[in-house]
Amino acid sequence: MNTKSRICLAVFLNTLVPFALAAGPAELTPAPIVSLALFKNGTAVVTRRIAPSAEGKPILLDGRVAPAHGTFWTDSPAPLSFMSAHRLVSVSAGSVDERPTRAEAYAGREATAWVRVPGDLAPALEALAAESGPASTFTLSAPPAGDAAVRTVRLRGTVLPPKKSERPESRRESFAWYGFWNYERVERTTPGERDGDFTLRLSNGTLVRVPEAALAAVSAEGGDSAEIPVFEVTGATGPFDMQYLARGAAWAPSYRLALGRDGSARLDMAAELRNEMEDLDGAEVFLVSGFPNVEAAEIPGLLATGNTVARFLDMLAAPRASHRARSRSSWTSQAAWTSNCAQFDLGADVGGSLPQIPSDGSSADIHYRSAGRVTLARGATLRLPLASAETPIARFVDWDPGYDYDEWGRRIGDGLEDERVPWDAVKFRNSLGSPITTGPISVFDGGRLNGQTTVRWTNPGQEATIRVTKALTVQGAFEETIPGRVEDYPEVHMLNSSWRRVVIEAKLTAVSHRDESVEVLVHPTITGEFQDASEEPASKRNLGSPHERGAVNPKQELRWEFNLAPGETKTLTWRYTTLIHA
Repeated sequence: MNTKSRICLAVFLNTLVPFALAAGPAELTPAPIVSLALFKNGTAVVTRRIAPSAEGKPILLDGRVAPAHGTFWTDSPAPLSFMSAHRLVSVSAGSVDERPTRAEAYAGREATAWVRVPGDLAPALEALAAESGPASTFTLSAPPAGDAAVRTVRLRGTVLPPKKSERPESRRESFAWYGFWNYERVERTTPGERDGDFTLRLSNGTLVRVPEAALAAVSAEGGDSAEIPVFEVTGATGPFDMQYLARGAAWAPSYRLALGRDGSARLDMAAELRNEMEDLDGAEVFLVSGFPNVEAAEIPGLLATGNTVARFLDMLAAPRASHRARSRSSWTSQAAWTSNCAQFDLGADVGGSLPQIPSDGSSADIHYRSAGRVTLARGATLRLPLASAETPIARFVDWDPGYDYDEWGRRIGDGLEDERVPWDAVKFRNSLGSPITTGPISVFDGGRLNGQTTVRWTNPGQEATIRVTKALTVQGAFEETIPGRVEDYPEVHMLNSSWRRVVIEAKLTAVSHRDESVEVLVHPTITGEFQDASEEPASKRNLGSPHERGAVNPKQELRWEFNLAPGETKTLTWRYTTLIHA
């Protein structure tokens, strides 16, 4: 071979080297979770930090995530591009916890599967794979999440195509609206569902059925690599953060009120954190309270693993249950995409009267409580004490005896008698220095549990009232009657209908069997117009006009407060009028 030929061959081989290297498994760029803001509904704002390698290697991120539509963003000095794809990457049984690609991708191919099984089952499965006896079928179940005794077993065999379920392919018609009158008939095909199990035929003929939740990784290229979804990132010039909203982690608050004998109590707050995303190692965790308007939380974006255009558009077209979208219109309606009206621009007509949002990201209506830096394995739960403070309390008997009526004079909620009896109640002040978010609260007296109920959102310094237990030593009776016959009351013509304005007489009797006096709060709700009472109520509160409630009668809450001595009997009477159909 002459010199010129040797040079040409060297150049040709050099051009093949990058392709040969690219054909092998690539390395994933670490993208640890550095911050997690948890909502109580199972969603979380995930922040990952990525540092490009000094060698300038391509940035490949694990793409097995499901960002909610419109919430995927990056914080980088340079604009970045993300492309989702499937790539062969180096993996190990200990580093892959997310579910692999679907069984269809490996059907009919030789593959290595890492299977997560309980520790006491691992030796039996390994022995089964080595046996040369008659073939059998072995069906696994997913190990409990967070089980520390879980082991990973490596199996090699042929992946069988997944079976179809019994549900056949079906067709349905829907309508896509354009404007008020025009619409287009759309026919959609729903394919038959497939069985979610991954079935592997071992070399000895044994079939091993593995649920997706028990698979750590799958590889058809030996045992050290697997084809998984990845994000290919271009444009990075330095470290950057990736942030999105996803499901898989949540927190739940709980409270304890330990009653004292001197008119005070100890108020404690704790939280339970559940992590089903991935292992956390010193991530900064925030517990979010409030009612944020996140309309796309249930819609995975197009970047989400396994999402398709058809599924994405179907979810966009589905009616939304947003408190703001009362017409339950979809996001793909013509009006939602093309309207230029400012119907939701709350600041459009108020000039500069809106308060300025603080530049530090804080908000009066969304509260982020720091839980510190948390290390928590995937599938594990952590309980944290958050706050404790002394608070003044007032103990009393709470009684709401009133009934509600419809326009036909029928009682509403007759099955709620337990709610209309006297209850021991406690009023306390939120002295924790931060909001109390809705959650369970347990009440203890002298170290003994008296009851548990739900405490609603309570701002710092605001008072809350909770019912603890039925007041069995303060008994009472309540009745409402209509004097005479309904037919004898005069008719009233209004709203294209005939009504009778009837009088309702109410009588309440309370008896104390306690050895000490007790404060009693009686606050019935009446449906109609208050007339008179044996004792003037301490207050009368309107609960909305009939027009606001779509009814014909107003609603009022009447309040009486009195002290009941040991053995004392107290009687209250009042009258009101209400309209019912003639």
